[in-house]
Amino acid sequence: MLNLTTLILLAAVAGSVYYAYIKEKIDTSSIVSTGIIGILCFYAGGDKWILPLLIFFVGGSLASHYNTAAKRELGVEQSIRTWKNVFANGGAAAVFALLEIFSGNEMYFFGLMGAMAAALADTSATELGQVHGKNPRLIVNLKRVPAGTPGAVSKEGILFSLLGSGIISLLLFLWECSWLMFAAVLISGFLGSLLDSLLGSTLEARGYMNTHMVNFAATLAAGLLVLMLI
Repeated sequence: MLNLTTLILLAAVAGSVYYAYIKEKIDTSSIVSTGIIGILCFYAGGDKWILPLLIFFVGGSLASHYNTAAKRELGVEQSIRTWKNVFANGGAAAVFALLEIFSGNEMYFFGLMGAMAAALADTSATELGQVHGKNPRLIVNLKRVPAGTPGAVSKEGILFSLLGSGIISLLLFLWECSWLMFAAVLISGFLGSLLDSLLGSTLEARGYMNTHMVNFAATLAAGLLVLMLI
């Protein structure tokens, strides 16, 4: 039987997804793909695995909806999200969930945390950094570029990236994890966001990868880095 905490979490997830759908921020394919990832994560570890996904979804949605007028003026406003966006940011979580299910190794939970930290770090840096960032520059050569250019970073965006990674990392204290574990997830999430920018300015800019592939690679790398550090 599902306990009260589980029911509250599931209701929160369902409510958040439904709200995004009626506001035409996501389509039907997003709902289906979110459900698939959510089921895998819940089967892998229950509430503990679902909470980071919920925090990312809510935090990422708030960042995406922040000051849309300014984003529209800059030409960087996001279109409706599809299954591609869901798997770009949540696909790594599904990978770690499957590894947990088939291996029974609970350490893969920290891979999930690193992946979600990188996802929220990148979303925060992109969505908030585009509005508040001054003098965005390409990460590879620090050349000035317009806001929204793949691989562009700013001092403000970097701070938002740390904030996003920190929000996910703080969840670890709910399960009495150490400060060392917190630092591993925080750093990995932040570095995953920087890797996203690096891949964006190189492989994506040259047509070898698209934005969704870059997001997936960066979040997966962040999760794997956490596992290496611990």
